[in-house]
Amino acid sequence: MILTVFRSPRSRRRALWLGGLVVAASTFVVLNFVLPKGGAPPDTVRPGRAQLVSMPRTVPMTAARRVAIDSLLDSFVPAAVERRDPDHALSLVTPAFRAGVTRAGWARGELPVMPYEAEGKRFHGWTLDYSLADEIGVDVLLRPGKTETRGAVAFTAVFKHRDNRWLVDSFVPAAFFAPENAPVKKILAQPDLTPAAKGG
Repeated sequence: MILTVFRSPRSRRRALWLGGLVVAASTFVVLNFVLPKGGAPPDTVRPGRAQLVSMPRTVPMTAARRVAIDSLLDSFVPAAVERRDPDHALSLVTPAFRAGVTRAGWARGELPVMPYEAEGKRFHGWTLDYSLADEIGVDVLLRPGKTETRGAVAFTAVFKHRDNRWLVDSFVPAAFFAPENAPVKKILAQPDLTPAAKGG
């Protein structure tokens, strides 16, 4: 009787379809037991007291600190920014400032600071950004010297206290002013120098 039933093409198709369904169901059951099951994400919270992140404590900008920064800028600007004495400039900066520059490259004037000929020999007209125990941030405006073709440039400078003395940790241009004889007076600040501002 069974052989008679499966002689019909329709019966054979139904049998094949039913057999495939049974195989698929069996495979699902097996995989359900074999494969790892999902669950809640692991608990990464460690027991104990909450860790609080404290902000660095500001300290007064004393007269001694001002004198130290004045003296450092009076040496750093001619030696490093104006490239008059790269060897001397090396002793005025932190290891982080000179990172990535070889001693030979430094001696050739390949310093990580924009070259600029500044007016004057004293650079005390800076404004304070912040004063911490071992770090000071200021804004320095350098005006063009006789042979400088660019206008004034404002730099953001960071100084760090290392081995009982202050050193330059960074000296980055923050704004460029048009020269006095420029037909259009324009100021370019840091956001204007980004790739997005240039359409890049």
